[in-house]
Amino acid sequence: MAHCHHEKWNGTGYPCGLKGDEIPLCARIMAIADVYDALRSKRSYKEGFSKEKSRNIILEGSCSHFDPKIVDAFMANIQEIENV
Repeated sequence: MAHCHHEKWNGTGYPCGLKGDEIPLCARIMAIADVYDALRSKRSYKEGFSKEKSRNIILEGSCSHFDPKIVDAFMANIQEIENV
């Protein structure tokens, strides 16, 4: 999971350039969780983005950065995710 969560659905990620289902499922899930957390979190160099802006960024990455089925599942459960 840790090794592959920077791979992208379209094959442009790293470290191995894996594409689509070549990326382990756990890493595809972790990729969205990691990006969403980074977007929503306040950091020393930025304020956290709103839920709406963060969701839109994830949606824009569907089929390129992220597995579209995982994006659909994420969006269907976004309120529960936000409550964690």
